[in-house]
Amino acid sequence: MTSTDNPEDQEPVTPHYYAAFPSLRDVYLEDSWVLSIFPAEHDVTFRIEAVLTAEHPNHQPPKPGEQYCYALADLQIRSTAPIDYQLSGARPAVNLSATPDLGNIDTFQPAGPSSWELRGEWGAITVQHPQVDLALSGPTP
Repeated sequence: MTSTDNPEDQEPVTPHYYAAFPSLRDVYLEDSWVLSIFPAEHDVTFRIEAVLTAEHPNHQPPKPGEQYCYALADLQIRSTAPIDYQLSGARPAVNLSATPDLGNIDTFQPAGPSSWELRGEWGAITVQHPQVDLALSGPTP
């Protein structure tokens, strides 16, 4: 047996958010825009312009001049444990449509056996045993 045949020698497989959380299966967070963040002790809601992949049931062709199909959405993450926030406090940029823009959710990945971490220009959040829901609220203006 070679070292690559031994499961103990192999790198653990890191689950992707779109595989771990069904509501994010057909969403691409890395290019979705964070418009605002609503933090609370046991939940956080991100108001986002979500990128819908071609597999998403609400996917439409991108608008002229846009790379993706975007939809306004609320990404809510809940936990029975308090959420750890490290918000940057950075002032939002204003995008071409005059909407405040806090950047993207650059990463959403496991941070331990039962915790997940989200990071972006807006800061970082660590959540224990997250429950994740995405609610679309319509197309982008």
